[in-house]
Amino acid sequence: MLAPEKEVVDVIDDQDEVIGQATRAECHAQLLRHRVIQVFVFNPEGKIFVQKRTMTKAVFPGLYEASVSGHVQAGEAYKQAAVRELAEELGITHAEHDLKELFTFKLRAGPEHEIITQYQIQCECIGKLQKEEVESGKFMTWEELAQQVEKNPKKFNPGFIAAFERYETAQHSQEA
Repeated sequence: MLAPEKEVVDVIDDQDEVIGQATRAECHAQLLRHRVIQVFVFNPEGKIFVQKRTMTKAVFPGLYEASVSGHVQAGEAYKQAAVRELAEELGITHAEHDLKELFTFKLRAGPEHEIITQYQIQCECIGKLQKEEVESGKFMTWEELAQQVEKNPKKFNPGFIAAFERYETAQHSQEA
Protein backbone atom coordinates (compact mmCIF):
# COMPACT_ATOMS: atom_id res chain seq x y z
CA MET A 1 0.00 0.00 0.00
CA LEU A 2 1.39 3.36 -1.04
CA ALA A 3 0.87 6.59 0.89
CA PRO A 4 -1.67 8.99 -0.73
CA GLU A 5 1.12 11.35 -1.77
CA LYS A 6 2.85 8.53 -3.70
CA GLU A 7 -0.01 6.49 -5.15
CA VAL A 8 -0.51 7.58 -8.79
CA VAL A 9 -3.99 7.32 -10.28
CA ASP A 10 -5.50 8.20 -13.64
CA VAL A 11 -7.31 11.53 -13.79
CA ILE A 12 -10.45 11.08 -15.88
CA ASP A 13 -13.10 13.19 -17.55
CA ASP A 14 -16.87 12.90 -17.19
CA GLN A 15 -16.94 10.00 -19.70
CA ASP A 16 -14.29 8.04 -17.76
CA GLU A 17 -11.57 8.74 -20.33
CA VAL A 18 -8.02 9.23 -19.04
CA ILE A 19 -6.87 12.85 -19.35
CA GLY A 20 -3.79 12.71 -17.12
CA GLN A 21 -2.27 11.33 -13.96
CA ALA A 22 -1.84 12.63 -10.43
CA THR A 23 -1.24 11.33 -6.96
CA ARG A 24 -4.26 10.40 -4.89
CA ALA A 25 -3.45 13.31 -2.56
CA GLU A 26 -3.37 15.74 -5.52
CA CYS A 27 -6.73 14.40 -6.73
CA HIS A 28 -8.28 15.07 -3.34
CA ALA A 29 -6.66 18.51 -2.90
CA GLN A 30 -7.63 19.68 -6.42
CA LEU A 31 -10.94 17.78 -6.74
CA LEU A 32 -9.70 15.88 -9.80
CA ARG A 33 -12.03 13.09 -10.95
CA HIS A 34 -10.50 9.63 -10.55
CA ARG A 35 -11.52 5.96 -10.47
CA VAL A 36 -12.54 3.97 -7.40
CA ILE A 37 -13.91 0.48 -6.76
CA GLN A 38 -16.13 -0.86 -4.02
CA VAL A 39 -16.91 -4.50 -3.29
CA PHE A 40 -19.78 -5.92 -1.25
CA VAL A 41 -18.61 -9.23 0.25
CA PHE A 42 -21.47 -11.57 1.13
CA ASN A 43 -21.05 -14.81 3.08
CA PRO A 44 -23.02 -17.97 2.12
CA GLU A 45 -25.78 -16.98 4.58
CA GLY A 46 -26.31 -13.72 2.67
CA LYS A 47 -24.79 -11.42 5.29
CA ILE A 48 -22.65 -8.51 4.10
CA PHE A 49 -19.25 -7.66 5.57
CA VAL A 50 -18.97 -4.01 6.64
CA GLN A 51 -15.63 -2.50 7.61
CA LYS A 52 -14.78 0.45 9.82
CA ARG A 53 -12.04 2.68 8.42
CA THR A 54 -9.07 3.45 10.66
CA MET A 55 -8.77 6.89 12.25
CA THR A 56 -5.51 7.40 10.32
CA LYS A 57 -7.26 7.45 6.93
CA ALA A 58 -6.83 10.80 5.16
CA VAL A 59 -10.44 10.87 3.94
CA PHE A 60 -13.51 9.92 6.02
CA PRO A 61 -11.54 8.41 8.96
CA GLY A 62 -13.41 6.18 11.38
CA LEU A 63 -16.50 5.81 9.19
CA TYR A 64 -18.13 2.56 8.20
CA GLU A 65 -17.56 1.47 4.63
CA ALA A 66 -18.36 -1.18 2.05
CA SER A 67 -16.54 -4.47 2.53
CA VAL A 68 -13.73 -3.10 0.35
CA SER A 69 -13.11 0.28 -1.21
CA GLY A 70 -10.05 1.57 -2.99
CA HIS A 71 -8.53 3.71 -5.70
CA VAL A 72 -7.78 2.31 -9.14
CA GLN A 73 -4.08 2.86 -9.80
CA ALA A 74 -2.81 4.44 -13.02
CA GLY A 75 -3.12 2.00 -15.91
CA GLU A 76 -5.08 -0.52 -13.83
CA ALA A 77 -8.54 -1.81 -14.79
CA TYR A 78 -11.42 -1.51 -12.33
CA LYS A 79 -11.70 -5.27 -11.87
CA GLN A 80 -7.95 -5.64 -11.34
CA ALA A 81 -8.17 -3.00 -8.60
CA ALA A 82 -11.06 -4.86 -6.95
CA VAL A 83 -9.07 -8.11 -6.83
CA ARG A 84 -6.01 -6.27 -5.48
CA GLU A 85 -7.99 -4.41 -2.82
CA LEU A 86 -9.77 -7.58 -1.66
CA ALA A 87 -6.37 -9.19 -1.07
CA GLU A 88 -4.83 -6.10 0.57
CA GLU A 89 -7.67 -5.06 2.87
CA LEU A 90 -9.33 -8.37 3.76
CA GLY A 91 -6.82 -11.08 2.81
CA ILE A 92 -9.28 -12.53 0.27
CA THR A 93 -7.73 -13.95 -2.89
CA HIS A 94 -10.09 -14.50 -5.80
CA ALA A 95 -9.88 -14.28 -9.55
CA GLU A 96 -11.54 -11.52 -11.54
CA HIS A 97 -14.22 -13.91 -12.86
CA ASP A 98 -15.48 -14.41 -9.26
CA LEU A 99 -16.54 -10.76 -9.08
CA LYS A 100 -19.97 -9.68 -10.28
CA GLU A 101 -20.11 -6.10 -11.56
CA LEU A 102 -23.23 -4.36 -10.28
CA PHE A 103 -23.15 -0.75 -11.49
CA THR A 104 -21.02 2.35 -12.02
CA PHE A 105 -21.83 5.79 -10.64
CA LYS A 106 -20.37 9.25 -10.12
CA LEU A 107 -19.73 10.71 -6.69
CA ARG A 108 -18.68 14.09 -5.41
CA ALA A 109 -18.41 14.19 -1.61
CA GLY A 110 -15.88 16.09 0.46
CA PRO A 111 -12.51 15.78 -1.31
CA GLU A 112 -13.72 12.87 -3.42
CA HIS A 113 -14.60 13.39 -7.10
CA GLU A 114 -14.93 9.86 -8.44
CA ILE A 115 -16.40 7.39 -10.82
CA ILE A 116 -17.03 4.24 -8.78
CA THR A 117 -17.59 0.74 -10.11
CA GLN A 118 -19.38 -1.49 -7.61
CA TYR A 119 -18.87 -5.26 -7.41
CA GLN A 120 -20.08 -8.08 -5.24
CA ILE A 121 -18.60 -11.45 -4.37
CA GLN A 122 -19.59 -14.38 -2.22
CA CYS A 123 -16.92 -15.58 0.17
CA GLU A 124 -16.77 -18.17 2.94
CA CYS A 125 -14.74 -16.04 5.33
CA ILE A 126 -12.58 -12.97 5.76
CA GLY A 127 -8.80 -13.29 5.96
CA LYS A 128 -6.47 -10.95 7.81
CA LEU A 129 -7.64 -7.33 8.02
CA GLN A 130 -5.10 -4.73 6.87
CA LYS A 131 -4.49 -2.78 10.08
CA GLU A 132 -3.46 0.43 8.26
CA GLU A 133 -6.82 0.57 6.45
CA VAL A 134 -9.39 -1.42 8.42
CA GLU A 135 -10.00 -0.88 12.15
CA SER A 136 -12.61 -3.61 12.41
CA GLY A 137 -15.42 -5.28 10.54
CA LYS A 138 -18.34 -7.63 10.87
CA PHE A 139 -20.97 -9.49 8.90
CA MET A 140 -24.50 -8.10 9.14
CA THR A 141 -27.82 -8.94 7.59
CA TRP A 142 -28.95 -6.44 4.97
CA GLU A 143 -31.84 -5.50 7.27
CA GLU A 144 -29.47 -4.78 10.19
CA LEU A 145 -27.30 -2.67 7.91
CA ALA A 146 -30.31 -0.79 6.53
CA GLN A 147 -31.42 0.04 10.08
CA GLN A 148 -27.95 1.34 10.97
CA VAL A 149 -27.73 3.44 7.81
CA GLU A 150 -31.16 4.94 8.48
CA LYS A 151 -30.44 5.56 12.17
CA ASN A 152 -26.84 6.86 11.83
CA PRO A 153 -26.07 7.89 8.21
CA LYS A 154 -23.22 10.20 9.30
CA LYS A 155 -21.32 7.15 10.58
CA PHE A 156 -20.98 5.86 6.99
CA ASN A 157 -18.71 6.93 4.13
CA PRO A 158 -20.77 8.89 1.55
CA GLY A 159 -19.56 6.59 -1.24
CA PHE A 160 -20.92 3.61 0.65
CA ILE A 161 -24.27 5.35 1.24
CA ALA A 162 -24.57 6.07 -2.50
CA ALA A 163 -23.76 2.43 -3.40
CA PHE A 164 -26.05 1.09 -0.67
CA GLU A 165 -29.00 3.13 -2.00
CA ARG A 166 -28.34 2.07 -5.61
CA TYR A 167 -28.11 -1.58 -4.58
CA GLU A 168 -31.39 -1.35 -2.64
CA THR A 169 -33.12 0.31 -5.60
CA ALA A 170 -31.82 -2.40 -7.95
CA GLN A 171 -32.99 -5.17 -5.62
CA HIS A 172 -36.48 -3.67 -5.31
CA SER A 173 -36.81 -3.26 -9.09
CA GLN A 174 -35.82 -6.92 -9.60
CA GLU A 175 -38.51 -8.01 -7.14
CA ALA A 176 -41.21 -5.99 -8.95
